[in-house]
Amino acid sequence: MNNKIKDVKMKKLFFITFVFIQITATLNAGGLEFGINFGLATPSDKINNIYNTDRIKYGHLQDSLAQLLSEGLNSGYHIGIKLNMPLNDNFDFVGNLGYNSFPESKITITDPANGNKLAELSTSTKIIPIAAGLSFYPFKSVISPYIVGELSFNYIQTAVEATYFGASIPISTTPADNRFGFGIGLGTNIGLGLIDLNIEAKYNYLNLIGKEEEEQDKYYLTLLVGFVF
Repeated sequence: MNNKIKDVKMKKLFFITFVFIQITATLNAGGLEFGINFGLATPSDKINNIYNTDRIKYGHLQDSLAQLLSEGLNSGYHIGIKLNMPLNDNFDFVGNLGYNSFPESKITITDPANGNKLAELSTSTKIIPIAAGLSFYPFKSVISPYIVGELSFNYIQTAVEATYFGASIPISTTPADNRFGFGIGLGTNIGLGLIDLNIEAKYNYLNLIGKEEEEQDKYYLTLLVGFVF
């Protein structure tokens, strides 16, 4: 019971902090900047396998990067929108809404007579984070590096789908879980004139608050490219 009471208090504190950041940023914000981003989302159990320097062949760097991209996309992908509000010369308020999909398993059903594929069953976990935080810029110029820290509310659900003649058909989904977490990362904006190119790497911890007693820590890495308008 004490753990449940403590967890409720932590959720309230987390939520109040989340709202406080948003209100403070809105009151002090400059012009609003809108961006879109996309890229790799890699779950914790596959990070070491994919981002392994031993697998990079510097004599065939292009092939190594192509292989990393292919394996990364097979492990998960991210699509999102981003809002920036400059607060001063060094700090921006940042808000994110993302969609992450992580394929987990796949079963192929074939015709025993000729070996042709009849259908395919697959499971995947979907994570939708809503995040708010601050970006710190040591300086802003044509190239503007930054460190970002965010608090996040994460919507998590696992779905089972069947693919039949190229069409995906949802079969079932598990009850959705909601968890509070955080994200911390590095990035840079590169000025291209009317728009900025944004490159960002971020560590995302999903279940800092709200997890069940024997629930394992959940986190994933995102490597993103986007544009800020």
